Amino acid sequence: MNYSDRAETNLIMKPILLLLICFSSILLTGCPGPYMKVKVTNSSAKYFSLEMVTHDDLLRTKRPQRISSVIFSKRLGEQEMDEIWRVESQEKSGKLLTEIVYGKTPDGFRATNPRSLAPSDVIYISFYGREAELPDPLGTLETTVSSVANSHQSITPTR
Repeated sequence: MNYSDRAETNLIMKPILLLLICFSSILLTGCPGPYMKVKVTNSSAKYFSLEMVTHDDLLRTKRPQRISSVIFSKRLGEQEMDEIWRVESQEKSGKLLTEIVYGKTPDGFRATNPRSLAPSDVIYISFYGREAELPDPLGTLETTVSSVANSHQSITPTR
C-alpha cells in the first residue's frame, strides 16, 4: 500500500468515524424531541405555567422523562428570538417540575429573565431527553424559576 492509497482510505474512514461518534452521543444523551407549542398561563417571580396548545400523536403518548434543555422561541413582531435554557427536571406529586438553571441565546449569553414572559405569550419548547409515557397530555407544565445566571450573576426570586 503506497501513500496515495493510505490517504484515500483516510478520506473514507474519517466521515464514517465522525458519524459513529455523533450516533453514539445521540444514543447516550437522547434524541431531540418534537416542538411543542405552549401558552404562558400564569407568570410570577416564582414560576410560570405553560399550557400546551398543539399536540401531535407522538406528544399524546410520549414525553422525555428528564428534560435536559428546552428552547423558548418567542416571536417579537417579525423577529423570532430563540432562547436555549438548561433546566433540571424532577417529578413531584405527579407533576413534572422544571428548574431553570441558566439562559443562553444563539449569539451567546445575555440577560434574559423568564419572568418577562407574560400570560397569553405563545412560545415553543423543544424537548431533549429520553422519552417516557405522558400521563396527562392536556395538563400544564409548571416551571419553577429558581435562578437564572447571566454574566456570572444569579437571580433567586423570593417567596
